[in-house]
Amino acid sequence: GELCLEGTKREYPEPVVITYKPGDDVSSQTLSLKSKQVEGILNAGYEGDMGNMLKSMRQLNFQARVGANEDIFTAKIITEYKD
Repeated sequence: GELCLEGTKREYPEPVVITYKPGDDVSSQTLSLKSKQVEGILNAGYEGDMGNMLKSMRQLNFQARVGANEDIFTAKIITEYKD
């Protein structure tokens, strides 16, 4: 996560940073990102956390580009959230 943030800051010196613990419900964090009109999200979590975030985004009708370590994009995530 720290390396991801460090690289992001090279292009976006003041990124919006929202943290969570693995397994947390991230609905409130996702709503905060939507309210700040964030256009892109880097998620340094795990498959389950990515699924929770994408589920929250779907429920909130929040469209943003999503990036993460390619290991997070498992067949389950790609199939369930291909949109």
